[in-house]
Amino acid sequence: MHILFKFLILVLFFSPEKASSQDNKSRANINNFGMQGLVTLPTASSLPDGEMVIYQNNHTSLSQTGFTLQLSPNIGLSFRYSGHGKNGTEAAGRINHDRSFDVDFTLLKEKKFQPAISIGLRDFIGTGWYSSEYIVGTKKIGAFNISGGLGFGRLGGRNPISNPFSIINETFNKREVKDSGLGGTLGNINWFRGPAAPFVGLKYDFNKKTSLILEYSPDHMQREANYLKLKSPINFGISYDLNKYLTLNTQYLHGSTIAVGANIKFNPKQPPNGNVLDKAPLPLRKREVKKKLITKTDIQGIRDTLEADKFIIYNINHSSNHISIELENNKFRSTAEALGKVSRTLQRLSDDNINYAIIIMSSDQNPVASYHLNLEKMTYLHNEIKNFSDFNKIISQQPLSSISNEKINAPKFKSGLNPYFDYKLFDPQQPIRAEIGLKFDLKYKLSRSFEFSSTIKKSILTDFDRNIRVSNSELTHVLSDFPIYDKEGQPGHLHSMKVKHRSKISNNIYSSITIGYLEPMYAGISGELLHKKQKSNFAFGVDVNAVQMRDFNMRFGLRDYKTISSHLNLYYDAGKSFDLEMNIGKYLAKDFGITTKLSRRFGNGWSVGAYATFTDVPFDTFGEGSFDKGFYVNIPVDWIFGKPSKITRSVDIRPITRDGGAMLGSSKTIYNFIRANNQSELKREYGRFLK
Repeated sequence: MHILFKFLILVLFFSPEKASSQDNKSRANINNFGMQGLVTLPTASSLPDGEMVIYQNNHTSLSQTGFTLQLSPNIGLSFRYSGHGKNGTEAAGRINHDRSFDVDFTLLKEKKFQPAISIGLRDFIGTGWYSSEYIVGTKKIGAFNISGGLGFGRLGGRNPISNPFSIINETFNKREVKDSGLGGTLGNINWFRGPAAPFVGLKYDFNKKTSLILEYSPDHMQREANYLKLKSPINFGISYDLNKYLTLNTQYLHGSTIAVGANIKFNPKQPPNGNVLDKAPLPLRKREVKKKLITKTDIQGIRDTLEADKFIIYNINHSSNHISIELENNKFRSTAEALGKVSRTLQRLSDDNINYAIIIMSSDQNPVASYHLNLEKMTYLHNEIKNFSDFNKIISQQPLSSISNEKINAPKFKSGLNPYFDYKLFDPQQPIRAEIGLKFDLKYKLSRSFEFSSTIKKSILTDFDRNIRVSNSELTHVLSDFPIYDKEGQPGHLHSMKVKHRSKISNNIYSSITIGYLEPMYAGISGELLHKKQKSNFAFGVDVNAVQMRDFNMRFGLRDYKTISSHLNLYYDAGKSFDLEMNIGKYLAKDFGITTKLSRRFGNGWSVGAYATFTDVPFDTFGEGSFDKGFYVNIPVDWIFGKPSKITRSVDIRPITRDGGAMLGSSKTIYNFIRANNQSELKREYGRFLK
């Protein structure tokens, strides 16, 4: 402890004057476990709501790569892939690779006379390499952040004290050896059991970009004893913000090891280029109710204005008191923004006798939603909507109106040659694999409902075909043979070739049937029905897929394995932040079970989600990972570049690809097809209506 005292005296004497003039907000620091913290220890400070961090730390006997999400103001989550040891047989000379998950709960936020307090679990799902828990408090005093707490498990190793929870029950005194089998499960629930040990540390914000960090860690590092020298429990660190996104750090660990690292921070609520910019919209005009000044609707003007914003106009009709328009949005990710552009145009260019409009939105030439626009109420908006109830009085979703059967003026044939990038993660022989190639896409619209599409791929630069890991699955290899497909498909392969029929059977029921080479590993026929009321946040449906496995070279041949998978699919959109999806039924390996997916959706198009699948396949039979799970991040391109775009990029993280709980990737497409027009999506983004 005397070292901490000397460090405190040193920085007080030599700190620059500007350190004392900093505002009350502490500079964030990410520890080696991806959370707001010190060097290896946690603090009770939390990241801003929605903040995401990608982090990397390395020294001679350890590499850690991870992703952190501040799921809510009080809950932080982190996933980590670690390579341990040296002179081993796995990638980068490691002797072991391990996946682990952490969670941190903020119990109290810091106040003037109150420290922040958090509790957390490390490696609570996995093999238990870092299995530990903590209770920690943090208080900011000037440029200093002082933290102290109690650790359990690995954090309860040095100078332990009796477990304070033993007052509640004596069983807290004993911590059993964690047994997680093949990983991926909670194993023995040892949380906050066994000896406890105190830890302490401080962070000194030298200036707005640099922090000096010192900590006393109670971790004995016993699992690393064969290849790591532990000479001291004191760890030092320096972190430096290169800019508001990238932070670099260097550390001196255990009295013997120098480590370097970096992390990238970004927040969906803070676009790098500000809000999406576009050309100025048409201004609203004053419409006369008593004296009709404009008595002719400018149909050609409406067409020209909307087509300049890349809308495809399928049909425009008008009568004495209303106008109806059917069109497709090819530019704006936000349906609220697209509706705003259409509404402004109709308000400005229709005659004063037109008091309402019917707007029918289509997707890929299929009508998906109908809206009733009150032009008279819109006239008095003055370009501002203060709350969603006002928005809903002006434009509300209605049952789909009748659709004209006239032939639409839209392109039937589309083709394109484009580059693609693919990746594979978490192979101990090579944790990151990547492929760059070219793909040729072909699409022909046979009618409004029927579409033919095909994609051919050819790799150019790849390591998918090197040191492939052969599956040892006890189940039929319905997915886990993907490395063989990757290797055999190198000369060029048919990614997919199919005919799809979409239709809206009634106001609330949608259908889809697809036949052909559905995806790289499967051919067959896939059918789906979805029931979704226009204003409901709940939807349900079924999908049935009769498929046969394709040849490894992914051309026209088929293998012997056939199966039928089917699921009952339930969707709930909470309308604010979180969505829930459940799929119950039969999977590709003929196992039965349930998949649960929880996602957080932001008002600017971002979404972050995680899923887990449990079936009647025992964990031991499933193999490494015990059950199927993963998470994903969807990033809208308009958030990145600040210009309107419908494109969204997805990053999928699947720690283990096994055969239990395997689904057909091309099934269950209807809900995502109509999602943009959900009432909840409009509620999230109604502020964009008149932007």
